[in-house]
Amino acid sequence: MKPITRQMKQNITMQLQQKVPVKQIAKNFSVSIGTVSNIKASIQDSILTIKPGRPQKLSNYSRHYLRRQIISGKIDNAVQGQRLLKQYFNLDINVQTV
Repeated sequence: MKPITRQMKQNITMQLQQKVPVKQIAKNFSVSIGTVSNIKASIQDSILTIKPGRPQKLSNYSRHYLRRQIISGKIDNAVQGQRLLKQYFNLDINVQTV
């Protein structure tokens, strides 16, 4: 198999950054899907992936902690959960979030 030129690799990288599907890029440049996937894996760190939507107020650990306190019977309602999160995690959240 002949090696890919630097220019072709740059063109494939630009297409990947524009979110063009891997199959389409492979077809456009007449290379295999595996080649495009390998290039994508090598530049994956430089491509910024931003999660859409609003960031979570509660971390996974604080949710787990709150759930554990409810199951064990240490808290009975959302107001107590709110106070608990304020005390241990310094989270100022609404009762409806709990």
